[in-house]
Amino acid sequence: MTRGMLAAVLVLLVPVPQSVPWWNGAWGLRRAITVTVGANTPQGGYVGYTVRLSSLDTAAMIAAGDLLASGDDLRIVRWDGAAWTDLPRHVVGLNSAATDVRFALAAPIAASAADGSYFLYYRNPAAGAPPAMTTTNVYRWFDDGSADRLPSYVNGRVHASGPSNGLTTPSSFAFNAGAGAYEYNTTDNFSESLRPTGVAERDVLVSYDLYQTGAYGVNMASGPLARLTTDGGAPAAEIAAGFYLYLLCDSGANPGAPYAGHGDIAQNAIQSGGGLVDGSGSPIGQVALNAWHSVGLAAWGAGATTLKAWYVNAPSAGSLGLFGAPASLTGSQATGDTTASGAAGLYLCQDIGRVRNILIRRYTEPEPVSSLAAVENAPAGGGGPPPSGGGGGGGGGSDGKCGCGSSGLRGPAALLAAVLALAAIILREVRLPRA
Repeated sequence: MTRGMLAAVLVLLVPVPQSVPWWNGAWGLRRAITVTVGANTPQGGYVGYTVRLSSLDTAAMIAAGDLLASGDDLRIVRWDGAAWTDLPRHVVGLNSAATDVRFALAAPIAASAADGSYFLYYRNPAAGAPPAMTTTNVYRWFDDGSADRLPSYVNGRVHASGPSNGLTTPSSFAFNAGAGAYEYNTTDNFSESLRPTGVAERDVLVSYDLYQTGAYGVNMASGPLARLTTDGGAPAAEIAAGFYLYLLCDSGANPGAPYAGHGDIAQNAIQSGGGLVDGSGSPIGQVALNAWHSVGLAAWGAGATTLKAWYVNAPSAGSLGLFGAPASLTGSQATGDTTASGAAGLYLCQDIGRVRNILIRRYTEPEPVSSLAAVENAPAGGGGPPPSGGGGGGGGGSDGKCGCGSSGLRGPAALLAAVLALAAIILREVRLPRA
């Protein structure tokens, strides 16, 4: 064996230190995530902005034994240069070829820049539960209807204009655990709203699912609200200082003509004679009874404010939050726009039905884009059961930072000794005279 061959063997045997250390040796595989943002930074910045990994084939990963059927070992972790953070994530459509993995950005990103500090880790058969998802740690707000969260909302009349005599009193909202939704019946000529407390955004998207069972009078007048500010008065008498509203004014429960604003975006008043964006509304058709639909409204920028609305007749898991769903209506308001940060939620008038999956997230266009790098294998000894005394959900080595101890290279001294011993044998072979 030549000395060149020896060098090649040593290169193969000696592990090359990774530029970013391994998070936890109980996880066998990882892929780096790069998040790239556009030129239009949302007013609230990118910390807390929801991004997603789309079309991840978790069905193939589970079939190959690289992912638990529960998905518990699928983690999004971030390396800030000194410590790891295991981030809450929302896995949508697990065990399919088109899984979404969503998480909130944990650090600012400059306009038109990229951040490669996030990683997708998986393949740990002993993984414990991931960090719990709450109503506010993946999105600005998310209520899937799995629990009664009505105390977390403000219910007010929003505005005196439009076909409404004021707020439904007492509130008709009631949680239906069996349906996983909030039921309502505003009664004729009265209105209600749901706006989660503590959420105020200028550049925002709000969406929810609706299941309509009836309507009153000439027709309904309902839809998602954004940038809502009020005078702070009593809920039954509050007056809005500003808002945008995507109007749904044509219910299947009423065979007569709809209000003219159906499918349009109104500003600062519940209008029944036309909307803001195009004056006639988009051709979304009548709201069919006894079926789930998804609706959404986004507003971003100022002077001009850009507006976009969605109506999805057959919502899917992937359309939750309206990621990737085609818009039903787009437009903008160059002057006189409502530019203040405000509440987001939903408004219901002369309406009967259910709502669920109320979701609010920060929004701008172009939206951030995430990409996955090639698969990396755990360093030598990694990817097996957690180290003694360590849990499947641990976040690093003994110092909680770099993962260089039990969760990085396993047994470095033993490995080095083995390499040196082999090198000595090879060198001796090289030096021995041949017969």
